[in-house]
Order: sequence, then structure tokens, then C-alpha cells
Amino acid sequence: MRHDVPVTSLRKSHVFAIIGCVLLVVVVSTIAWLVARDAPAERRTFENTGEPGDLVSMEDWQGVHGTEFDIWKIEYVTTDRHGEPRTVTALVSAAANRPDKKLPVVAFAHGTVGVAESCAPSDRAKPVTTDAGAIAAIAAQGAVIVAPDYSGLGSEGPHGFMVGEEAAHDILDAVRAVRQIPDVNVNRKAVVWGQSQGGHAALWAAIEQPSYAPDVDLLGVAATAPPTDLVGMLEASADDPIASRLQAYLLDSWRKVYPDSGLWDEVSEANRKVIPKVAARCGNEDSAASQLQSPVLPSHEPGTAFRKLVDENEPNGKIKAPVLLAQGSADDIVPVESQRTWVAEQCTTGATIDYIEYPGSDHYTVIFAMLSDLLTWTVDRLADKPAPTTC
Repeated sequence: MRHDVPVTSLRKSHVFAIIGCVLLVVVVSTIAWLVARDAPAERRTFENTGEPGDLVSMEDWQGVHGTEFDIWKIEYVTTDRHGEPRTVTALVSAAANRPDKKLPVVAFAHGTVGVAESCAPSDRAKPVTTDAGAIAAIAAQGAVIVAPDYSGLGSEGPHGFMVGEEAAHDILDAVRAVRQIPDVNVNRKAVVWGQSQGGHAALWAAIEQPSYAPDVDLLGVAATAPPTDLVGMLEASADDPIASRLQAYLLDSWRKVYPDSGLWDEVSEANRKVIPKVAARCGNEDSAASQLQSPVLPSHEPGTAFRKLVDENEPNGKIKAPVLLAQGSADDIVPVESQRTWVAEQCTTGATIDYIEYPGSDHYTVIFAMLSDLLTWTVDRLADKPAPTTC
């Protein structure tokens, strides 16, 4: 495995000089928009056929932010696991002085914020951001950024927490929707980034893209600490207080997404009363998680309803697009051993995976450790350079 990727001093100085941060701009803008906007934003609607990727509406993002970026909130059409249409929201950012040519799209899949409709990052006063400034750097390279909220966050219907197929659709259709924004000019090239839950979603986007969105030219996927072994992750974090909340999110989401699976019958009666209360609050709010009784999760032995759903959502499909996978050696949420196993198995299928472990980094700090590697890798993918691999 590779630990350190050399970056030229010229590129490194350029990268850190431009980390002024699109996502940080969005965070500041969100707070200002919620507490001190002057007038309602003008919402533009578009005729659409209800096909995946159709743009439904857009509005300028209001708030205090620099003039160097244009920011919009959009609604677009995607599909659930049954192929039924749903409307999703996302934020789109582009440099105000963008070049007069077709630009690539970078989709950012966020980490866990909760499963309630009110938890959408685009609507939160304190959105969760885990890109460590990388998005601003890539935006300065000329890419258009789209950050989907995911279905059920900021939109009707259950949020499919760790439901791989639906998350993939959300991401791929967000890329398609950007093409229809009249204020930007983009091509079919795209790169997907994701951290933790978003990393799982990013890998699923790579799995689903050839069949679901062959019109998207997916140049690569960067996944930071993605849960590639759900059983291993659940076992490793079973006694963690924070994990109890995440487990409640998972069960509340899956009981709604898979109502006929039998899963809810496998959850203890006491926890069935508490889980909806936990799931009603967002990740940075107080919740009823302390009332959960251990074990929160039902048995994941083979043959159980829960195990069947876990297996269905493991990102084990064939991946054609190049992958950058970053993992901290001190991660106590996503075990490094299971990550190594997943990479080794993917390598046997002919996948192109650049796997980098960062000594001493945990689930939350690995994004900072990998920043220069992420930027170098992404710039090279957008330039159509051959992708590195550790397979």
C-alpha cells in the first residue's frame, strides 16, 4: 500500500493558496440566509418530463459570501430503488468568472447528518462539511460543484441511509441536472467525492453508473473511509455511544425503505419505541440515544432479514471507474482490516484502485491528511491522465 504521494512544490503551494473554500462559503451563506436574508429568493421552475436528472427548479443562494462564486439551490428528479421518481435538492457552486467553455462536474457526497427531512445540509444553520477545503481548490481549477442532500433530506419520502442504490441515483442524477442549469456550461465529465456515508454512496455511484447513467463520463471516484464492510463496521463500533445513534438512524431508515422485509420485527420492542425519537433529530442535536438498550441492532446472522439487507447494500459490485480510497490507520468506526480486504477483493476483478493508508489518522482527521493527494488525483483525472493503482 502507498502512504505518501509526492506533490510538486509548485502544485502544493498553488493548492493551499486557493483553499478559500466553496463549502466554507456555503456554510457562512447558509447561516446568513437563515437569520438575515433581505428578501425571498426568486425561484425559477423548468418544464420537465419527470425523467431522472430533469431539473425542476433553481434559486440563487442568498447570504453573505464573496462575489467569486455563484451558488444555487436546485431541485431535480431522481429515482428510488423501485424506479419511482422522487425530487431531491442540492447546492451547486461555480466560479463567477468561469471560462467560456464546457466544464467538468465534481459531485460531493456528504457524510452522516441524520435521517430526518429537516437534516438536509442545504437547509441547516450549521451544515456538516468534511472536504477540508478541497472543494474550493477544485472549483478554482474550473470545475462546477454539485452537493446533493440525498433523497429524504430536504425532500419528501424516507432517506435511504446507507442504501447504496438510491444514494448512487441521487449523485448521478445531480450530475445530470447540472447540465440543464442555464447559467453554467458543463460537459459530460464527472468526478465523485465522498466521505464516510458519502464514501459508501460514491462507491455505489461507480457501481451503478454503467447501467443507470451511461451518459455520465465518470472519470473517477474518491472515497474517504467508506464503510465497505457493514457487518465489520457494526461489530467494531457496537459499544460506542455515538454508534448507537448511527444504528438507530440505520434501523429507522431501513424500516421505511424496506417496509416488507421483516426487519422491524427483529428489533427489540423497547428500542422500537425509542428509535423513531432518535431519528427525528439531526446529528448535531441532542437526542434520545441514551435511552436505547443494548444491543440496538438485531442479529446479523446469515438468514436474518437484517443480514439480507446488509448484504444487499455492501458495495461489492464491479467498479470500472478509477478509485482513490483513503483510510486512516487509527479509524475506530471503519476498521482498517476490512478496508484492506475489500480493496484486495476488488483488485481481483481488475479494478483500478489507488489505496492509501494514513498512519495515525482516524475517521474524522483522514480527510485533512489526504488533502494534497485528493487534489492531485482529481486534477489528473480531469486532465484524462492514466490513473495510478496499488492493485
